Amino acid sequence: RRSSDQIGRASCRERVYAFNAMSEQLSARIADLQDQRTQVESQQHRLETVLGAMVEGVMAIDADQRIVLANQAAIRLLDLRPNVGVGRLLWEAIRQPQLQQLVQETLTTDDPSHIEFEVARTQATVAASASRLPGEPCPGMVLVFHDVSELRRLERLRREFVQNVSHELKTPLAAIVAYAETLLDGGLDIDFSTFITTG
Repeated sequence: RRSSDQIGRASCRERVYAFNAMSEQLSARIADLQDQRTQVESQQHRLETVLGAMVEGVMAIDADQRIVLANQAAIRLLDLRPNVGVGRLLWEAIRQPQLQQLVQETLTTDDPSHIEFEVARTQATVAASASRLPGEPCPGMVLVFHDVSELRRLERLRREFVQNVSHELKTPLAAIVAYAETLLDGGLDIDFSTFITTG
């Protein structure tokens, strides 16, 4: 029979082994979590770099219409304060009824939607498209913004040019049409000597 000291030492050894095993498992788990954290931080850094380099504005909002993410291009295009915060409601940050309607429609339908609106202070024309994020219930949506001010300005210049050219050509064309109709109606057969009066 083992003495109580032997039993105690055996029990203590078992506890030490168990503790060492748990310690190794915990160390491995901590190392695994640190690796995962490093990967997530690396992915987040890459995402921020990509979004920061984009000319298009990108904004993500959740199902409660709170801003989850906004790149610098979105902040610049929408003329937002630089400290537009993650977690703020979209309508608090952007007072644009058309955009609010776009968000509401996109959150309730599967079809991507598009609008154009003018930013009041900068007079910039911004095209916005919205797409729902996958999942049920819908976890939120992504908004993409493009500055189309120059495109709309060029379209306006083209329309004005066409109107001006049309107006400038109307008078000479009317005279040419009148001469052509006269000729078609036999204007060449007229004896002009009858119009000459002898004095």
